Amino acid sequence: MIIVTKQELNIFAPVANMVLIKPNRGESEYTLPGGIKIKIDVSYNQEQHAPVTGTVVAHPKSLLVASPGIPGMWWDVDMELRKGDVVAYSYLAAMAALEKEEGRIIMCDNEPYFMIPYEECFVAKRKNKPTKLFRPKGDIFYKNIDPIIPINGYCLVEPVTETTQLKIGNTTLEQVELAKSKSAVFGKVAYTSHGLIRKYVDGDGAPDTDEVRVGDYIAFDRACDLLCEYDLHASLDGKKQFYRIQRRYIRAVVPKSLIDGAL
Repeated sequence: MIIVTKQELNIFAPVANMVLIKPNRGESEYTLPGGIKIKIDVSYNQEQHAPVTGTVVAHPKSLLVASPGIPGMWWDVDMELRKGDVVAYSYLAAMAALEKEEGRIIMCDNEPYFMIPYEECFVAKRKNKPTKLFRPKGDIFYKNIDPIIPINGYCLVEPVTETTQLKIGNTTLEQVELAKSKSAVFGKVAYTSHGLIRKYVDGDGAPDTDEVRVGDYIAFDRACDLLCEYDLHASLDGKKQFYRIQRRYIRAVVPKSLIDGAL
């Protein structure tokens, strides 16, 4: 643990692809509607209560990609975060920051700040200026519309009930077999990353393309059906739950007719 002053925090400059984040709640806190926080028991299902969202306080100007003998990111992508973004990151990164031996907590005015690797961040919610909207009668009103921006090549995917009956229609045998596969999970793409991964250093995946679009129904490996946030603490888009899927793990875009309940 490192202790700094407010002045030192204001000029803090992370290196080695680390992002300084102020968690939005404590590990044993639950935020009620209206912003009131209460204490809860987190001894059961600890991963569901880890503070996995927070506000970006500082970030590196650029990212270091790994190469022989040099540690760094395992993929080549642009640094997309901005100071003030609310960001979601992995449970493991949160728990590593909370470990006393890791030294990933910075204290300032008795408040904790996490050091989180950029590659463990999935999505940012960015504060936006109020947007001018018009009612049917021509009245003008303003509404805060904060964009949700997946990073690191991730897509946010809404879960979809798997099909038991298939409407085959004009589909190929490969599409039908994929939809029947018990190893596949289905979802509807809600948000896609703008920054595409140019290269995977470990060779596990081809460079990203923008072929997957918002609204597409996709199939992906069951081992990849990891939630961005658990429902109890979901905050990015209301109480909606999303899988966070890197583009390289999307197996196919599936016609809606193959997915029961998606129509």
